[in-house]
Amino acid sequence: MKTGKMIIAMFIALTLIVISPYLIKYASAQTSQNVIHQLESDINDAKNAANNAVQSYAHVAQSFQDVKDTTDKLYMISMIGIGLGSAGIIIAVVAITRKGEKV
Repeated sequence: MKTGKMIIAMFIALTLIVISPYLIKYASAQTSQNVIHQLESDINDAKNAANNAVQSYAHVAQSFQDVKDTTDKLYMISMIGIGLGSAGIIIAVVAITRKGEKV
């Protein structure tokens, strides 16, 4: 009986030794698949974040361009206003000095 138990124990041990690489390989493959899926997910998240950043930068750049265009227009309007004001002052001074000469 003791030999039968010993043979059964040796048979179980040999079976485990033969099967264990396949079990470890399957577990390792499953873990690798999980890691690959997680990396794919992280890469896709990073791509989406980068695309959002690029779009935000484009919107900010467009906003700055709009502000620059508006500032340029206002500068030109103010220069025209200053020029007209200066011309009005010169015309007034000339008119006043001429009026004083006639009298």
